[in-house]
Amino acid sequence: MHQFAEFEMYLRFDPGQRGLAQELRPGTLAIAADRLLQASRITIATGFFVPAAGAVETDGPPGAAFLARALERLGKQVTILCPQAALQAMLVCKEHLQASFTVFPLTPGTIVSQGILDEVPCDVFVGLEYPGQGADGTCRNMRGRDISEFVPILDGVLNAAKIRGLHTIAVGDGGNELGCGSAGFRVAYTPEGTCIASVSDADTIICAGISNWGAYAVIAALSVLENAELLPTAEEEYELLLKLCSVGVVDGCTHNCVPTVDGMTTDVCIGFLRELNALTEQFLEQRKAAATSA
Repeated sequence: MHQFAEFEMYLRFDPGQRGLAQELRPGTLAIAADRLLQASRITIATGFFVPAAGAVETDGPPGAAFLARALERLGKQVTILCPQAALQAMLVCKEHLQASFTVFPLTPGTIVSQGILDEVPCDVFVGLEYPGQGADGTCRNMRGRDISEFVPILDGVLNAAKIRGLHTIAVGDGGNELGCGSAGFRVAYTPEGTCIASVSDADTIICAGISNWGAYAVIAALSVLENAELLPTAEEEYELLLKLCSVGVVDGCTHNCVPTVDGMTTDVCIGFLRELNALTEQFLEQRKAAATSA
């Protein structure tokens, strides 16, 4: 069994039955964690706008914020790119977590210049639950709606990052997210049969049942590699979701301003993080025991 296989087993838990979680390639978490540890500066793009609710959703911002906090604790410099509509949400995350990451808002409905890689230099570029362009050049949600007018398009930036030799990571749960192209083309379809898969491809694609969970699994891997407790608790996530609801962030499936993610019950989300924390603690205890007996 490869390193972090048990963490990846949790990522394949797919309560929404979208199918992308089963496309996770073995060993992906180890690659992502190793690349992040090698980096000094990381940029994370997040924020998926829900037109029907006029707000961004709860999947993405919490995962990005907790990942940024973990990376900061490891001495990394983190910048979060987000659409203007997600700015308040990310600032709430930053304040609530007492983090120091930089939040860089982007204008919706525009193609973001590749020059942003000079303005916000990084070693690793991460797309976390961020819309990606499909084969027809549009960004679509899981219902197949064209949401391009609400999206600062980053596909060209991701491709430019790869050309520059930066490592790129995508985290998604539907296949329509930035960088998830090769993983999503088999499963990213609307019920009517419309393909909504993105066409951009990150170097490392983390497929999960919920994108926040993908971020948490990366944090778990970082915790084990660095022998540090970096994961948020289930209670911390719930408290942050409540804070996000206070500024209008919504569940992306129900469109309700409630502390849930992708239509899952609170118990499902709490259960996932509690089990992931327990498994991470088990790994850390095993490492501690091995060091003591050496």
